[in-house]
Amino acid sequence: MKFNLNLKEVEGYISQLLTNDIGKLLFATSGGGYLSTINIAARDCKLVVGSSKSNLYTFNWGQFGYHSDKFPGVKASMNEMIPITDWIACVAGEASTIRAVHVAPFRNLGMVGQHTMVIEPLDISNNGKLIASSSHNNDVRF
Repeated sequence: MKFNLNLKEVEGYISQLLTNDIGKLLFATSGGGYLSTINIAARDCKLVVGSSKSNLYTFNWGQFGYHSDKFPGVKASMNEMIPITDWIACVAGEASTIRAVHVAPFRNLGMVGQHTMVIEPLDISNNGKLIASSSHNNDVRF
């Protein structure tokens, strides 16, 4: 699963996902009033999203009506997810932990970081060696 993405971060939450007629662009609107466009070069992809119900859902590209797979996470909302490799992502949220997960097949790889409060933003360095996270008490950790 190789992604060629051009991303611009939005504020708040993603409120809607739509594709263009040829299915190569994914449009995302946010609660902050922003529109983001994700350019996915290959149609033969999967989209993995987190949820407020603590699950990760996989959608087959072009079939966004219902998820094709579900992975139960921790018992809290997953607010943030960043790709680490083509198959591994880090997820964080209300559980105050950062967990590495393998997305196909779904496997919890373990906890890679922790805060004392809800984690909101996550980012990864350009060289892929550091993950930065911040929590509601303004702590920043690497």
